[in-house]
Amino acid sequence: LHLSHLKRRRAAWRPVHVLRIPHTRLRDGRAMLPRRAGRLLVRKLGVAAPRHARRVARLRLEALPVEQLPAARRRQIIELGQRYNVPIIEDNCYADVHYDGPLEPAFYALDDDPNIIYLCSLSKILAPGLRLGYIYAKPPMLDRLLARRSDAGSNTLAAAITAEFYKDGIGAHAQVANPVLQEKRDLTLQGLEEELGDICVWSVPVGGLFIWVRLPEDVDRQKLMAMSREQGVAYLPGQSFHFQRRDVPYLRLAFGHLTPDQISAGLPILARCIKTCRGSNEGRDFDSLF
Repeated sequence: LHLSHLKRRRAAWRPVHVLRIPHTRLRDGRAMLPRRAGRLLVRKLGVAAPRHARRVARLRLEALPVEQLPAARRRQIIELGQRYNVPIIEDNCYADVHYDGPLEPAFYALDDDPNIIYLCSLSKILAPGLRLGYIYAKPPMLDRLLARRSDAGSNTLAAAITAEFYKDGIGAHAQVANPVLQEKRDLTLQGLEEELGDICVWSVPVGGLFIWVRLPEDVDRQKLMAMSREQGVAYLPGQSFHFQRRDVPYLRLAFGHLTPDQISAGLPILARCIKTCRGSNEGRDFDSLF
């Protein structure tokens, strides 16, 4: 849907209730627990039966990160959506950028429910400048989406070329692109261990283009941002992703667009900046990312 079209229709939108299910409280560390989502649906909306479906259908249930949801839990969430008539939208733009372990099946592949929608992007696996993606949906939901489709300047030539390039599927290209990205991921992880292993903790992503780093609480994060940029190293702070915009002690590193030489040169600089911006020389007092 084109942005200008969405802006025109904003006044006609129904209100959306976003329920946050804190990851930090999960006992198994594996994204969203369906039973907790069910309790929140009942408590927040005051409903407990499908007869209230019209009211519940205005809710959007989010589960992040999607790649951490095993198939059994996905099926539980599908059952939850069917019970309360809540559409499930899997926006998995990094699904094709995968390095380790089995690929979990998409919600769309697990059930024929027409209320399940799958969104993905070609910007991550092929080229950011394409700004192209794709959607899977079944009637009648697909018909409702197509009825709201608007085109105000899409690059049809790029779309046609991409369709020809991927006419046999994305898998063959992913097998070429992902090993290159995995080498960059591994190089970044190696550099973090060498430079910050005693004071920070970070994620080891099975896919995607980013690594989350947890900083010690005594890091002056505003000073760190300014100092690192002055020395040519850029990152995004955790505050940029916090649902309440809190200044949390995290940063996100992107490795996909960098060369191996840039990664090897940049991580020691970032490490020096972090250590300089600390209020002490204490070792870390945490072992987990959250």
